[in-house]
Amino acid sequence: MNTGDLIGCVTWVEAHKDFLVAIGALLSPFAAVLIGLVSSKWQAATMLKSTRMQIRASALRDYRQRNVEKLREEIAAEIFYVSQLRFKQQEVGLNDPKARELVYDAMARKIRIRALQSAVSSEQLKQCFEFEEKLVEEIGLKPARQSWGLEENTVVNTRIDELGNLYLKVLESEMKAAAEQSTIEPMRCSPRTFTKSFRAKIIGVSILISDALPFGALGTVSQMQSTTQSATQSFSAVHIPL
Repeated sequence: MNTGDLIGCVTWVEAHKDFLVAIGALLSPFAAVLIGLVSSKWQAATMLKSTRMQIRASALRDYRQRNVEKLREEIAAEIFYVSQLRFKQQEVGLNDPKARELVYDAMARKIRIRALQSAVSSEQLKQCFEFEEKLVEEIGLKPARQSWGLEENTVVNTRIDELGNLYLKVLESEMKAAAEQSTIEPMRCSPRTFTKSFRAKIIGVSILISDALPFGALGTVSQMQSTTQSATQSFSAVHIPL
């Protein structure tokens, strides 16, 4: 394109600038509506994603709390098993089939406890099982098929209390982990904030359209409206038959 063509193009634009302003003013609302639709779609997708994450977090908390309840029941049964075992030793001995059945039930119960506990209490639960095994061995070494004295029963009771305190630490760790609140917060966008943002985008589109014109920016929306009215009047005056 040579210099003459460029000058002719600029001259044509200057001659029809009012018409181009009117076209820009007419396109501005459609661009604003398009931006509103895109923004609404983005906002809906964001809130849907946030809601899904909240539901998953809530389901995880409920799952952990149910596990803690089951774990509490299994631990209580395990402590009661150790208490029963010392009476079985005094009545029939640990080699009796009924006593062996209690031992097998305790083995299955430990597997269930392992399945219910989480990583936060692994070391504490390991200490509980080790302490329990030593306590069962101590009970097995005491006299079988005869009543123990008060001192022996008192020692075993003290050891069972210590075992209960160890298991209690496991429960406290699990309950603390289950009670932790999720850090996921819903993404909120108030109508007022969204309206301000939406209006800013409308004004921004108007400025972008006007900046694309070779004769300068339109400025504010009110200026654009007055310019549109002026262009309409000029266009009507040109087409009025004499």
